[in-house]
Amino acid sequence: GCRRVLITSHRNADLDALVSSVLLLEFLRKTAEGGRVSYAFPTISSKCEALSRLLGIREEEVKGHEPDCLILLDVGGEEVLDDQVLKLLRKEGVKKALIDHHMHKRSFLEIFDFTLIDERAPSTVELVFRLFKDFNIDFAVNEELAKGIIAATLVETSFLRRGLCRSVELLKEICERFGEISGYQEIISREREFSERMAMLKGMRRVQLYRSGDVIVAVSSLGAYRSEFASTLVSAGADLACVLGEGDGETKVHLRMSERLRGLGIDLVRDLAEPLRDLTECSFGGHREVLNISIKSDKLRAVSSLIRVLGEALSKKIDSLARRRGE
Repeated sequence: GCRRVLITSHRNADLDALVSSVLLLEFLRKTAEGGRVSYAFPTISSKCEALSRLLGIREEEVKGHEPDCLILLDVGGEEVLDDQVLKLLRKEGVKKALIDHHMHKRSFLEIFDFTLIDERAPSTVELVFRLFKDFNIDFAVNEELAKGIIAATLVETSFLRRGLCRSVELLKEICERFGEISGYQEIISREREFSERMAMLKGMRRVQLYRSGDVIVAVSSLGAYRSEFASTLVSAGADLACVLGEGDGETKVHLRMSERLRGLGIDLVRDLAEPLRDLTECSFGGHREVLNISIKSDKLRAVSSLIRVLGEALSKKIDSLARRRGE
């Protein structure tokens, strides 16, 4: 067994990462015998200020911890990890576990002694909830954590537009324990900081639009807030948002697709990331609807490669749908 367990997640930990980590801490405290369990997040997303206050979470470096067991949650790959976490991940003598709902490269999964992966799950919170059920552990969370669970579940399921049945089971458990519960709305809604608002406006000025049939692809570039801006573009009507940035000699790309594109059967990992890897040197992490890619080239070549692969994928899907409608 492990005597010192450390739970952590990706850079700029979001709602799913934070809530699932706190929930896993509660689970391990009920099941681990004699071990010390803690969590640390080197950086936390600005979108999680309300949740951080509610649960008493603050940014904390992991280098002060000396775990003999490291557990990562909601991590799409090495490229989203803080440097301190990467050092722990590569340290010999430390047992490693991964709990996640993203798709991963085999080489990344081989690092871990234990993995709990379900790409069909809409959130990591849901996977940790299943641990309580599978081990018959009382799901006795306090009201503050319950609010966080509701907020994370709603955000990760796009307000129950996907992952319906299992997510409803989780929310039902909360409702049966607490009845009508309020306060989770404040966790989800927030006022954007000045720097984020400026980034959104700069991103809009740089948007380039591409079309394949009636599918709209929006491409832009930002140094920060790429995930937030991609969500903004999809909300504005883009079927696929592609936001690029540069760093460490690579082009960082965040992609997010709409519900409409998902209905066409597009899978960003299968239809974009994997073919792109055959075309250029890159690494990626994510799932079928949200993807982070690091491409070892400048932005111009990266965009060219992305558009080429995406155009081929969309053309195949659109042609396939047209044939089916004609039959």
